Amino acid sequence: MIIFVLTKEGFKDMKPLIETGRFPLWFNGGLLDQEEIDSQISEDLEVSSFNYVIDIEDEEALVGALLTVAEHHPNERIWSESRPKI
Repeated sequence: MIIFVLTKEGFKDMKPLIETGRFPLWFNGGLLDQEEIDSQISEDLEVSSFNYVIDIEDEEALVGALLTVAEHHPNERIWSESRPKI
């Protein structure tokens, strides 16, 4: 499973699972600063971060980002945050 985190809230919610070190991580661009990314890497976590901000309200942008993650991790499940449309 790949963990794709889009928001700080999602990062906080997934922190216990992230800290297990069992899953590669992908972060929305700008979500973490370089020091925070380096901290994750120093804990021997596999970390990738988009170099641009993905608009979480833009379904096309989200699909594109998921396809990018899937290209890097073929045949893996991807956990991603979502917000219900109300």
